[in-house]
Amino acid sequence: MLDALGDFIEELQVNALIFFDYLTVTLFGPLSFAADSVLWIIAAILLFVALV
Repeated sequence: MLDALGDFIEELQVNALIFFDYLTVTLFGPLSFAADSVLWIIAAILLFVALV
């Protein structure tokens, strides 16, 4: 059960990353690098919460 939830969250994060990358590259271009690092921090926090 917990495993499936972890997989789901992971997949959600990957999809969010792809979508967010597309969005930032399309709309903001150069700002995508900054947005990416913020997103990675959020993803790391979510992953940590999922593991705890």
